Amino acid sequence: PAAQLALLRAAQAWLLSANGAVALPGAAKVIEVLYDLDLASEGVLHEFWALVGASAQRDATSLLAAKEALAEAEVEEAAAAKAAKAAESQHAEAMAKRRDAEWYAQQARCGGNPSKEDEIAEKAANAAMKKAVDLHGAAQNITAARDKTLVAKKAELEASKRAHAELQGRVDHALPFVTHARPFF
Repeated sequence: PAAQLALLRAAQAWLLSANGAVALPGAAKVIEVLYDLDLASEGVLHEFWALVGASAQRDATSLLAAKEALAEAEVEEAAAAKAAKAAESQHAEAMAKRRDAEWYAQQARCGGNPSKEDEIAEKAANAAMKKAVDLHGAAQNITAARDKTLVAKKAELEASKRAHAELQGRVDHALPFVTHARPFF
């Protein structure tokens, strides 16, 4: 039985290969000839077909899961890209506020004998500049974190795409055998 099963697997592999592709439409006939020549018993044929069906079902289930994972990865990558773009916008806004605060602080500097109002204005400008610098630093950190997340999500998306393509290829490769061999069973 193990040798018969190995023979059937070899026949399947050959039919799915580039050399056996011409004979693939006659897969049912090939299996019938193996049965007629007593190279494969009825029980082994049923066992083989059950294994083929289970493999096809397992691959189809895996492909469905891979499609769902791919869709989820695409949504997560899009959300990460949107968050990164928003962080870039906030960073640019914080940079503009910092430049404005630095300019205003420079203009508010007073020398010599400043009046109380000038000193108050200078202190307020310096406080606003410190706040703008802190805001800019926080925006830089947020942007860096969002960019890091985006890179990770892109990597996950690429991995999902590769896994999906591999499973799709496996299903597409095995499907013709199942289609052409089914009439025998």
